[in-house]
Amino acid sequence: MRKKVSKVRERGYISKGQVSSLMNMFDVPKGSDDIRMVYDGTKSGLNACLWVLWFPLPTVDGLLRSVCASTWLGDNDMGEQFHNFSLHLTLQVFCGVDLTRLFPTNDATAANTQWERWTRAPMGIMQSPHQAAQGMIWWEEMVRGDRSDPSNVFWWERVILNLPGIPAYRPLSLGSIRRARMEQLRRIFGLTLTISAQRVPVRRIVGRQRVESGPCSPMQASKMRVGNVEQ
Repeated sequence: MRKKVSKVRERGYISKGQVSSLMNMFDVPKGSDDIRMVYDGTKSGLNACLWVLWFPLPTVDGLLRSVCASTWLGDNDMGEQFHNFSLHLTLQVFCGVDLTRLFPTNDATAANTQWERWTRAPMGIMQSPHQAAQGMIWWEEMVRGDRSDPSNVFWWERVILNLPGIPAYRPLSLGSIRRARMEQLRRIFGLTLTISAQRVPVRRIVGRQRVESGPCSPMQASKMRVGNVEQ
């Protein structure tokens, strides 16, 4: 436990300063031979004084609505998520932790109590999720840069909608889209890129009843889905 907290102190996430309220701190098992530190900001009483703008968080139900058999999913883990964002100076005083037991001194008087405070967004504080989500959006906008600059790898000049149900819908293969993008990058940067892709045909079963069901093309299915015919 002392080693875990020492790492947090070395990185400046916890530092010395005035403390008026303490958070709860304890450890829980992580696997068979490690522990995970838990800093419970709900015990400091600070949340009762905070107001945070409401914002939605994605759930698995919302995710599954946009997932199909050809969807590729990835796990983008943001290391030390909340700790990437600074806690406002006016709130740090209410996010203290008692380190006396972990870092004792020779003199056990009250004057030598080891109280330090969080300088980054801590767990359990109402504003931390909002602050992290907002900061990530700002960060992504800066990373993507100017989308109108042709030298920017994230450059785009128009959006072409190819949605099931619209008259111009075409079930393009993912390979054709990738090849068009690679050719675009090749013209800009003079790169020599190769890509291979395989078209996987899609067949959907449609019909009002089981006895009427039969296979059809994606374009037919997309048109029939508008009238809620596809089952």
